[in-house]
Amino acid sequence: GDLSFLQQASITAPNQLSVSVTLHNSGSTAITGVKWGVGFDPDQGGSTRNTTLNTILGQGAFAAVNAFDSLYGTGMGVTLANTTTAGAYAIAAYINSGDCCTAVDPAVALGAGQLVGFSTLADDSISLAYDIGDMAANQSVTFGYSYTFAGPVPEPEIYAMMAAGLGLMGFVARRRKQQIAAA
Repeated sequence: GDLSFLQQASITAPNQLSVSVTLHNSGSTAITGVKWGVGFDPDQGGSTRNTTLNTILGQGAFAAVNAFDSLYGTGMGVTLANTTTAGAYAIAAYINSGDCCTAVDPAVALGAGQLVGFSTLADDSISLAYDIGDMAANQSVTFGYSYTFAGPVPEPEIYAMMAAGLGLMGFVARRRKQQIAAA
C-alpha cells in the first residue's frame, strides 16, 4: 500500500517509444524484494498469423529482446530494451516460451537464465524484469526501457515510384532552370 509508481512515456525518435518508471516507497518502513516487469505479446503478422522470431539480444545492463515477423512478410519487428544506466539492478530479458498471453512474474524471468541468442519461433510474449531489491522508507528508484519499432521494407513498386518521382522532380528543376536562362 505504500509503494506508488509514476510512468512517463515519450517518443524519442520516429520509431522509438521510451518509458521511465519511478517507484516510491512513501511508507515509514522498508519494502523488501521489490521486482518489476514489463512485457507484451508482439504479434506482428496480424490476426491468425501470430508467429514471430523472438530472440534474446542482451542480458544485465544490456538486456534486450526482439520479436520479428519472419514468416508473413510484413517486415515488422519490435525490440524491448533496458535503458537504465544505474548498475544497482538485476535486469533480465525474457521470452515466455509457449505462452503469449499470461502475465510473467518478474521473479520467474529473473531466474530463467535465458542466454543471449536464445530464440523461439512461436506466439510467445517478450518481457524485461527488474530486481530492485529493498527500498528504504521514503526512497525512490527510477529505471527505464524503450520500444524500438522496425517498419516494413518497401515493396519494389514503392522504390520504382520513388525513383520516378525523383526523376520527375529533376526534369522539372532542369526545365525551370532552362526557362529562367532563356528569359
